[in-house]
Amino acid sequence: MKGFLFYIAPVALLLFLMVNFFVGESKYDSLQQEAVQYRLVEDYPELERCYRKLSAEDSFNLFYHYEHITAHFNQDKEINHVFSETEERNDDDIFNYYGNFLKSDSLRSLDIGHFGLGLCYNKIGLYNEASLQYDKIKNRKLPYLNFLYGNLYAYEDTAKAKQFYLNELQSNGFVEGAYQNLGELYSNNIPALYALTQSTVGEEHLSTALKRKAYFLKHDWSSYVSCVVSRFFLGFNVFGFAGAVLVLGVWLLYLFKVDYNQKDNALVLLFTLMLGMLFAFLTSFCTDYLKYEMAFTLNGGFFNDLMYCVIGIGLVEEMVKIIPFLIVLTFFKVIKEPIDYIIYAAVAALGFAFIENILYFDHSGLSRIQGRALSATVTHMFNSSLVAYAIVLGKNIRKYNVLLTFVLGFVAAAVFHGLYDFWLINQSVHNFSFLTFFQLLISMFLWSSMINNCINNSLKFETASHYDSKVLNDYLLYALSFVFLFEYMAIAFEHGAHYANRTLVDDIFTGAFLLIFLTFSLSKFDVVRNYWAPLRFWDWETLRNTHRMKPRHFKLNEIIGAEVEIDVFRTNSVLKDHLPLRGKIRSRELISWEKDWYLVDLHQSVHIAWKRYDQALIKLKDLSIDPLSAADQIIHLRLVGNVADLSKKKKVKSDFLFVDYAVLNRKAE
Repeated sequence: MKGFLFYIAPVALLLFLMVNFFVGESKYDSLQQEAVQYRLVEDYPELERCYRKLSAEDSFNLFYHYEHITAHFNQDKEINHVFSETEERNDDDIFNYYGNFLKSDSLRSLDIGHFGLGLCYNKIGLYNEASLQYDKIKNRKLPYLNFLYGNLYAYEDTAKAKQFYLNELQSNGFVEGAYQNLGELYSNNIPALYALTQSTVGEEHLSTALKRKAYFLKHDWSSYVSCVVSRFFLGFNVFGFAGAVLVLGVWLLYLFKVDYNQKDNALVLLFTLMLGMLFAFLTSFCTDYLKYEMAFTLNGGFFNDLMYCVIGIGLVEEMVKIIPFLIVLTFFKVIKEPIDYIIYAAVAALGFAFIENILYFDHSGLSRIQGRALSATVTHMFNSSLVAYAIVLGKNIRKYNVLLTFVLGFVAAAVFHGLYDFWLINQSVHNFSFLTFFQLLISMFLWSSMINNCINNSLKFETASHYDSKVLNDYLLYALSFVFLFEYMAIAFEHGAHYANRTLVDDIFTGAFLLIFLTFSLSKFDVVRNYWAPLRFWDWETLRNTHRMKPRHFKLNEIIGAEVEIDVFRTNSVLKDHLPLRGKIRSRELISWEKDWYLVDLHQSVHIAWKRYDQALIKLKDLSIDPLSAADQIIHLRLVGNVADLSKKKKVKSDFLFVDYAVLNRKAE
C-alpha cells in the first residue's frame, strides 16, 4: 500500500494533470479528419454529428449522407444506461431531416430526400418502404443507388443483387461497398470469388476473411500466406506496437525473476520466443482447414459452439503454442529442471500472445492494452504451463506415465481455453460471461501452485534465499500499473484527453482488482525442497486481502536462526517439569508431506524415560499466521530421538516422539 501511495499514485496524478492541461483534446484540421478519429474509437454519436454537419455544408455529397445515416443506426437502440434506466435511440429526428428535403422543388434535393429515407427504412428492416423510396429517385445513375438495391435483394434474389453490385462497379460509384457485398454473395462460388481477388481494386476492398477463403480453397498458398501475414500490419500503429512490446517485456522479466538462472540461456529463450511468434500464424491455417474442409465453425448453437471453442480455438491454439516448446525440449539441452518446463512453455506462449496483441492493438484497440496484459496474455501462459506441468509430473512421479500425462495436460489446457472463450462468444450463455472471470482467478491460483511445486523440486533451488515475496510483489504492482499508465498516455496522444479519461475510469473499475489480485497470487511462493503441494484452485486469504493492497510476506530468513522459548501450554503437560526450554531454529523440515515443521536445536537437553533429546520439531497449530509473528503461539511439539531420522529423504511424523502442545515465543539472542 505504501508503494502505491508514494510512487504509483503521484505519477498517475502527474500524468492526469499533464494530459488534461497540456495534451488536451485532439486538434483537427477539418471535420473529415475529426470523423476519422471518431470512427476509430467507435464514437457513433460524435461521428453522426460530424457527418450531419458535413452533409449540411455539402448537401449533394452522397458519401456524407450515407455515413451520417450509417453512424446513426450503428448506435444501440437502447443507449445511455444510467442507474438501470435506458434512453431509446431517437430515430424521428433523422427521418424528419431527410423528409425536409422532399419539401424542395429541386430534383437533386428530392433525390437526396428519397435516398436518405430509403436508407433509413432499410436500416430498420422496412424493406418495402425502402424500395418505394429508391424507386422515386429521378437520377437513376445516382452513386450508391445500385448498391442499395443490391442490399435489398441480397437475401431474396442473389442474381439480381449481383447485377446491381456489378452496375455499381461499372458506374464507379460506391466501389468499396459493392466489392465487399459482391464478395459475400460469391462466398460459395470460389472461382468467381477468386476472380475478384485477382483485380487490384477487388483485392484492396475485399475483406481478409474472404480473400483467405478464396486463396485457401484455390490452393494459392503464396497469396494465402501473404494475406495471413499482412493482417499483422493492417491498422498497425506505433502506440499499439509499443503496447504489445511492453506487455511482452513485463511478463518476460517476471519469468526471469521467477527463475533467475535462466539468464545463462537467454539466447535459447529468445529463440523460443521467436518460434512462438512464428507459429502463431499457423493458427489461421488450422482454423481455415476446420472451417472450409470440415465445415466446422461457430453457428450460435450451444453444443456446436462449445465444441468449436474447445477444439477449433482451444485445441488449435494450444497445439500451436506447445510446438515451439517441444522443439526446444527435443533439440536443446537446456530444459532439465521442473521449473525450466514452466518457463519455456510460458515464453513460447508469450511469443504467440505478442502477435495476437499486435492484431488487437490497432488505432481502435489501444483501450485493450491493460485488459490483454492482465487476462488474455496471462491465460495463454497458464494454459501452456499446464501442458508443461503435466510432463513434469510424468517425469518426476513414478506412478505417472509421461505420454499419458502430456495428453491429459494438453486436453485440460484445450478445455480451459475453450471454456474461457465460450462464455464470451456464445449468445445463449452470454449472461454467464462472468464465469470467464472466475475461471481466470482459478487459473492464476493453479499457475502459482504449479510454479511453486516446480521450484520446490528443482535442484537449482537449494534454498529459498533468492525468493523475496515483497520484491516480486512490488515488481508486478509497479510494472502492471505502468501498463495502465502507458495505455492512458497512448490514448491521450492518439485520441485526446476526453477518451483517455473515460478509458481510465473504465480501467479502474474493470482492471484494478485484477491488477492487485495478480500481484498477490503470482508473488506468493513458499520454497520447500522436494515438496509437491496439492494444486490450489482457490485461496480465500488472497481474495480477502486484495482490496487492502496488503499482501502477506512470508520471510523464512527471519525465522531461521531465531532464538526461541518453548513454554507450558497446559498444567498437566508431560514436559511441565522440563519447560521452559530455549533453543535456536535451525531449519525448515518436510515431515509426512507437511511443510511447516521447524527443527530447533535445544540449549539444554531433555531427559525422558532414560532418553536424551537435544533437538525438537515444532509446528504452529494455526497455519494462517507466520511463526514468531505474534506472542504465545500454540505449537505441536515433537522430540528428535534419532538424529539419523532427519537425514531421510522422506521423513515421517511417527519417527519423532509427539509430546504435547506448547507455547512458542521469540527471545532476544
